[in-house]
Amino acid sequence: MPTEYTLTYFDIPGWAEPARMILAYGGAVWKDNRVPWIGIGKSPIPNKVKNRLKYGQLPMLEFAGKKLVQSAAISRYLAQEFRLTGKDGFQAALCDETYDSCKDLFL
Repeated sequence: MPTEYTLTYFDIPGWAEPARMILAYGGAVWKDNRVPWIGIGKSPIPNKVKNRLKYGQLPMLEFAGKKLVQSAAISRYLAQEFRLTGKDGFQAALCDETYDSCKDLFL
């Protein structure tokens, strides 16, 4: 039976979008758990979600009784799970380079 994932993030593209894309591309069985977004500094995370977070922040990936937070950690984990990181360490570093360059666009 394949691993089932739940990705929790706001109902906007934002920091979780790379993880959403990897899950979709990899053909994963997953739930896109979207929390309402009102605006910067105005979108409280519901207590039923916040109480489950390690650092009180989203995104969060849940699978097999495990929780993983932080967008880069989630994306890198999923890329490795779906064999999207290349054949060797250098190719994996090139993938990281691309991810980090894209993340800089958000800052």
